[in-house]
Amino acid sequence: MKQRVAAFLAAVVLLGSVSGCTTTSFAGLAKAGYVEEVDSASRATARDLEALQKQVSEIAAIAGRMQALASEMEQTQRTTAELQQLAKQVESRLTSLPRETLEMLVKSIEAYLAK
Repeated sequence: MKQRVAAFLAAVVLLGSVSGCTTTSFAGLAKAGYVEEVDSASRATARDLEALQKQVSEIAAIAGRMQALASEMEQTQRTTAELQQLAKQVESRLTSLPRETLEMLVKSIEAYLAK
């Protein structure tokens, strides 16, 4: 019986040594260096993830500012188009005014700007 137990234990140790990765474990137990290596890699991955999350936040903020600028530009374009339309209307109305009225208008504007 003692021989069987000793043979069984020897077989377990032998199988554990042969079947497992001998650089990372012995009889199924991880070596301290391997644990430290995995822990270090885990911390490095966490730092990388944190850095990527920060970059994503910065990109999202930039995207928000870009969207606000695009909205402002669209509003400016609409306003410019409206002003151009009004300028055309003023031009057509001015051509129908008598010259004397236009001269009075110019004098009034010049007087206002001289202030």
